[in-house]
Amino acid sequence: MDTCTKYFKFFVAGASFVCSFQCNLLYLANYPEGSRECVPTPSEYDMPYQEVTLSTSDKIKIRIYVIQQGNDTEARKRPTILFCHGNAGNMGLCLPITERLYDNDDFRCNIVMLSYRGYGFSEGSPSEKGLKIDAQTALDFIMKHEVFKHTKVVVYGQSLGGAVSIDLVSKNEDKVSGLIVENTFLSIPKVVPHVIPQLRHFSFFCTQKWDSEKAIQNIKRIPILFLSGANDDLIPKEHVNKLYELAETEGGKIIKSFPYGTHADTVAQPGYFESIVGRNFAVVCASNQNRSMEAHHVLTKYGFKVKSYGTGSAVRLPGPSLDRPNIYPFGTPYDYMFKDLYEKDTKLYKQNGLLDMLDRNRKIKLAPEQWYTEANETFDVIITCEERCFDAICEDLTDRGEHKNKPVHVINIDIKDNHEDAMIGGRAILQLAQMIDNEQVADLDETVPGILQEWQEKYKYDLLHSVAMRLFDKSRTIVSEYLEQCVNKKEDDWGLIINTCNAVNASENGAKEAAKFIRKRLSKSVNVQHRTLTVLKSMVDNCGAKFHAEIASKKFLDDLELVATSQSTDDVIKNKIISLLSDLTEMFQNEPSLYQISNLYTRLTGLSGVQTPVQTPVQATRPVSYPIQKTNISHDVSAKAKITEDIEVSKNNVQLFTQTLSFTDPESEDITKNELIQEFYTKCKSLHQNIMSYISEIQDEQWMNTLLSVNQDFLNSFKMYEDMVERGQVKIAKQESQRQSFRGSYHLDLEGAGVGGSSSRDPFADPNEAEYDPIVSGPSAKALGKMPASKFYDSAQNYNTSNNHSPLYNEFPNRTSIYNDPPKLPASIYNDTTLFEEEQPASEVQPQYPNIVAPLEPSDYKPPNSSNNINGRQEHIII
Repeated sequence: MDTCTKYFKFFVAGASFVCSFQCNLLYLANYPEGSRECVPTPSEYDMPYQEVTLSTSDKIKIRIYVIQQGNDTEARKRPTILFCHGNAGNMGLCLPITERLYDNDDFRCNIVMLSYRGYGFSEGSPSEKGLKIDAQTALDFIMKHEVFKHTKVVVYGQSLGGAVSIDLVSKNEDKVSGLIVENTFLSIPKVVPHVIPQLRHFSFFCTQKWDSEKAIQNIKRIPILFLSGANDDLIPKEHVNKLYELAETEGGKIIKSFPYGTHADTVAQPGYFESIVGRNFAVVCASNQNRSMEAHHVLTKYGFKVKSYGTGSAVRLPGPSLDRPNIYPFGTPYDYMFKDLYEKDTKLYKQNGLLDMLDRNRKIKLAPEQWYTEANETFDVIITCEERCFDAICEDLTDRGEHKNKPVHVINIDIKDNHEDAMIGGRAILQLAQMIDNEQVADLDETVPGILQEWQEKYKYDLLHSVAMRLFDKSRTIVSEYLEQCVNKKEDDWGLIINTCNAVNASENGAKEAAKFIRKRLSKSVNVQHRTLTVLKSMVDNCGAKFHAEIASKKFLDDLELVATSQSTDDVIKNKIISLLSDLTEMFQNEPSLYQISNLYTRLTGLSGVQTPVQTPVQATRPVSYPIQKTNISHDVSAKAKITEDIEVSKNNVQLFTQTLSFTDPESEDITKNELIQEFYTKCKSLHQNIMSYISEIQDEQWMNTLLSVNQDFLNSFKMYEDMVERGQVKIAKQESQRQSFRGSYHLDLEGAGVGGSSSRDPFADPNEAEYDPIVSGPSAKALGKMPASKFYDSAQNYNTSNNHSPLYNEFPNRTSIYNDPPKLPASIYNDTTLFEEEQPASEVQPQYPNIVAPLEPSDYKPPNSSNNINGRQEHIII
């Protein structure tokens, strides 16, 4: 009897203690000591802030810190985090965490930090009911804030704050874009036995429930990130794991566990903040309008960090007819395009879906972004929507220079450019992104091939996949450093400009890098455009033929023309471009290969609204254009047939000439004595003169792009030939030098002998060449970047075995294909019938060569071994 009485008294005492003091045990507002008297402020961490007092629905005054990014315009572009701290201390003790969320380039978030009632300087006493009211009050503040109401809101809670966050989001899912919880619990009754073992028998008396186990199941749409310290000494990791299992949300769920994280220091574990950022995605199509924006829309809706871009030279939208598209420069707001098309023909553009598409786009971001000028972030995965975009991205990443020791995965999914296929493709990209982002293995290199195969079993899209080294966000070579300084100066610094020209001349890729930099800066502000054009003129005067060839390229001149004809370009800049082209036309009048420049000048000066520069007395004596009589052949059937035939013959000859060169090793054979090569060379020179005469005589725009493309093919083949001749001469000179050196008589002076230096890159090498089928005319499957996956992995296995290096880090064009794809002919021998699609082949049928006899395989040709790159013409380059 005494024993029963003793246990009964103990039970009553325990129950009374739990009922009376559970709030004091749970809400440690006074720990550590002084937490109610001293609350650190964001200014101590160099963060601008406002301390705001809010009045709750039950008339309690609570405090919040409001930390906003920059000005209102900048802040609207960034997400807003509602930060709910743990059960001990005050919000000021969490400022080191929020500093990272505010300052780090991966985040740059607006932050609202909540001080619960009874914590810090907030009034009242803490309780479950009261804290729920406080959290709702803070969220209501965000929804009414002039700036934050336009942003995406993410609720972030640690420990007790995790329970507060789960409850808040479960009741306000329509107002929130994401939820992050760290080391939180299922419920108070289930955590008491672990926190206070002595009271484990009295946990059912708890009135403070915090039933997250039930609330998490009410979240159906938004993404949830669970962060767990596997070595948590307060709340068992099984609580977070169980919450993860119970969560069923369309937005996706991710759990990240940190093996050495305890309850208090999980936030300090390596990779913690990287796990919050998630993987960074980019989606790319030609104009950043339909396919990439649909994927952007879907990925954003499901909480992914994503950007979208276009790789074209301008934004092209369908017009009233095929030959009258609507063309806008990149950076033109979607809203402007919407209103412009609405005014032109509401019925037409409503019917074909353009207005609906633009209305969606303007709700996602301001304007279409061009990859080359705007993509300055580091991405984990880049998804392209057609092969030409894939090739453009791979080439651009290769050209950018420095790299980090981390990979970026470039994946191409061929999606047709129409609204229906874009919607289906967007859902397919979402599924792929979820599979990639849910992958528990941190290193994607090993898992992406398997993910792609699994994904393709469900979505029957053609895939291309390439892996390269991730680039520095702001990588700079000496050329780009100088150029950046030149265009950002308030006044022209001629000493700096001359140094820049010298750097361009001294660098092997300086001309290409400089031309690309200038193209990007021509789309910036008026001041930058002015400085850029000044630098361009100086480089023309001081840099050599390489730079001249770069600025005469189609890409460069297309961008220059776009700036000169854009309505948004300042008249001063337009006149400066015309003046520059006038000077270039005179300078290159004896250079037929650069005639594209004078052609652009003629076109621009013939347009209404583009004025010919006023000549000074000094300038008036020099010509500003060629006195050329242009011919219009639009109605001359026989002339059109003749030009078509000449173009086709030229394409066929230059293609065979290039292929024959690629099959020849100039170090083992003197190509100047090779009769076949010399025959092709002479023939191509003659055909090139015909093409040049057409360019000078014809004014029809529908022919000009094709003629310029063929002209460029000729120039490339001649450059290839000259480089091979030089390589052979250098080889002979080196052998002679070694022979004379061995005799001890003298050393051959290469410069004195008139032999130029040899480029470190093999000018005739095909870095993409693998197995060659002599029956098939044209490059091999791998040379076109479409080597079947089985062959790729076989050769990759051999390469990995022999070189102890992962094949996934090879040069971009060595991309894998997930499907068996037969070889295609290069784009240069397609019939160019598309005027407004950029370099997209109209037909993939191989033309016949009835008038040309050339062996497809030289008698001494030996197929290179795809498993090594020692003696073949295959290079593996770390990007």
